[in-house]
Amino acid sequence: MNGPEQQAVPGEQLGEHISRLRRSAGLSQEELGRRAGVKAVQISKYERGIYAPRAAVLGRLAAALETTTDYLLAGQAAAAKDGLAAVLPRLDALPAELRAHLFELLDAILKAHDLTRPEQRVTETP
Repeated sequence: MNGPEQQAVPGEQLGEHISRLRRSAGLSQEELGRRAGVKAVQISKYERGIYAPRAAVLGRLAAALETTTDYLLAGQAAAAKDGLAAVLPRLDALPAELRAHLFELLDAILKAHDLTRPEQRVTETP
């Protein structure tokens, strides 16, 4: 979602970002809450700025709203993403057991390619 609904409004806060994106996606507070794993009353409190979501919830909100946590927090639209960068934010919405299996799989793949250190990167060939 990098369309006009993701154009940051100067001075807009986290709750306003959540509310605007939720409405532009046609979601009720109940539906967004269901997708993010919180109650609708919490969505209402986030949108009104009464509470800020914890990091894990913020990731699930971003995934449900098809945006990034950077955008929700700072209004900075991310560049168009593809590949793993586009998928990673949505993984927070998966059940913990499934996320653990995915991390194990990714770790095994990285080890198999000797890419366990952060400074090692795989370069794509055209």
